[in-house]
Amino acid sequence: MHNFYVFPFDKIHKGSKIVIYGAGVVGYDYYLQIKAIDYCDVLFVADPYYKTVDQFNNIGVRVKDPSEIQKTTCDHVLIATRFPELEKEFIDFLSSIHVPIDKIVSNCTRALESDVKGLQFARLMYAQRAEDWIVHSLFKFIGIDKPSYIDVGAHHPYELSNTALLHENGGRGINIEPNPDLIKFFEQERPDDINICAGISGNKSGGSFPFYFLSDEYGAEAPALNSFSLDVVNEFIAKGKSGRKLHISKTLDIPLLKLEDVIAEHADGKWPDYMSMDIEGEEYGVIEGCDLSDGPIVITIEVDKLESKDGDYDYSTVLIATCSLRNMFLAEMKATEGDLIKELFPANLTVSGLYAFGEIAPTSVCDDKAVNRFHNATFTMCAF
Repeated sequence: MHNFYVFPFDKIHKGSKIVIYGAGVVGYDYYLQIKAIDYCDVLFVADPYYKTVDQFNNIGVRVKDPSEIQKTTCDHVLIATRFPELEKEFIDFLSSIHVPIDKIVSNCTRALESDVKGLQFARLMYAQRAEDWIVHSLFKFIGIDKPSYIDVGAHHPYELSNTALLHENGGRGINIEPNPDLIKFFEQERPDDINICAGISGNKSGGSFPFYFLSDEYGAEAPALNSFSLDVVNEFIAKGKSGRKLHISKTLDIPLLKLEDVIAEHADGKWPDYMSMDIEGEEYGVIEGCDLSDGPIVITIEVDKLESKDGDYDYSTVLIATCSLRNMFLAEMKATEGDLIKELFPANLTVSGLYAFGEIAPTSVCDDKAVNRFHNATFTMCAF
C-alpha cells in the first residue's frame, strides 16, 4: 500500500486541458482522481520510460515520450513526482522545449511557503504520516522552540523527512545516511548540520559492511528501501514496489558506527532532544544497544509490525491522532469508528486517541490561501 497523492485542485481549474508529466504512482493517483469526477481533460501522460509503463497501459491510457509535449497545445503541464530533484529535472526539460513557466504546475510539498500571510492553521509537513508536525507540536507544548535532533537513516533533507520541519524552525542536529548519493543533499541543504555518511549499529563500530541498493525492473532506484540487511532486502524483492519487480542493483561497503560513539564525538556525549530512526528493520538492535536513560526526550522509529522480529517485545499502547473536524462530522458514529479501529489491533493493547486542533493532512497554497485535502480521512498512529 502506498501513500495517496492528491491532485492540485487549487492550481488547475475544472475543464482545463492538461498533460501529466510522470507515469509513476503520483501520476497514476492524479489520473484516477480527475477521471473519477470528470474534472479536466488529460491529453496524454508523458514519461521518460514511456515504453515500459505498465499501470497506465493496463487501463488503456497511452504514455508518450516527453518530447511530444512541445507539439501539444494545453493549459497546463502537471509534474507528477514526489522527488524535488526529479521535479527540477522535469522543469529544466520543459524550459528547454519552451513550455511557458506559467503553464507548469508542480504539487511538490516544498512549494508551500511557510511565511504566507493569514494561514493560522496551515502546516507544512514533510514526513510520511505527519509525524513531523506532531513532534514539532510536542516540543512547542513543553517549551522547546528549537530542539536538537539526530536523524538515523535520514534519507533526504525534505522527502519523507521527520526533521525537515524542525530544521526550518531553527532546530539543528546530526543526519546519518549510508547512501552516498543521498548524503550529498544534506550537505547542500543543511550545511549547518553535522552530516555523516555511515551505517549505524547498537554494538558494532569500525570497519565497513555491505550496503544493498535496490532498483526496479526499469532501472528506477528505490533509495528508501536500501538496507544493510540482506534478509530485509530479500523481503522487499519478494513484495515488489507498486507492481514493479525489484532487484539488487549494486552493493557498496559502507562504514558502520556505533550510535553512542556518534553521540560522544559529535554531541559531547549528550543525547539530542529528538531522535528519528528509520533503518529498514535494524531499529531494535540499535535501540537495545544504547543507554537512553538520559534522553532523547522524543523518539520516533519505523516499525512494520507490532512486535520485534524476535517476538520478544510487545507494545502496550497505540495513540491515534486525527483532525478536529472529524469529531463534528462523525457525531454519534464516533464510537462505532472507535470500535472498528480497535479491531485492527491485538486485544491486549490499550488504544486511545485525540482530535488535533489543526490539520493532519497535506496542505497546498495558492493565492495566499491554504487548502487541506482529505483532512477528514487522515490518521496518524503511534505504538509504544
